[in-house]
Amino acid sequence: MSTRRDLLKNLGLSAAAATTAPLAIDPALRRQAAGALLSMTDSAAGIAGVPAWMKPAFAGAQRGHLGLGWFIVRMSAVQRGAMVLSLGHEDGRLARVHLCAHDGEPRGLAHTALLDFILMDGGQGDRPTEEDLGRVLVSLANRLREHELDSALNLLELATLETHGQRVTRYGPETLV
Repeated sequence: MSTRRDLLKNLGLSAAAATTAPLAIDPALRRQAAGALLSMTDSAAGIAGVPAWMKPAFAGAQRGHLGLGWFIVRMSAVQRGAMVLSLGHEDGRLARVHLCAHDGEPRGLAHTALLDFILMDGGQGDRPTEEDLGRVLVSLANRLREHELDSALNLLELATLETHGQRVTRYGPETLV
């Protein structure tokens, strides 16, 4: 008999696999789907879920577009110790990046003084990251770094962030996909 935990674990693994493999559909359909997602996002200043202190970093990102074909699909509020940044690409690829705290030794693809960008692709950190995605995340981290210590910073929100290691220990790796 399967438990709810097993079901969620399997769903999470399936979702993680789906976000890392290119969709096996016609490229024209992928572009159309990506265009539909892009049209659903607001202007950078109004992207739902992006905290006010982060919005200056997105000011140059027209309609949530970050460059190299990547755009913001959504950003969650802090949940389970991280904010989840969901990205889409014009060709249909998807990526989930957890913005976590770090303890001075960031482990993610990119980082700022306060945030660690952890790519959640269902791997163990042993697979190479697609170069265009890595470049976009480093660029975004550089823009955030310029604004993260501004007076608009919400320290209460940041205080609820945990390091990736703390999250794995507290919630279990299978729940963080």
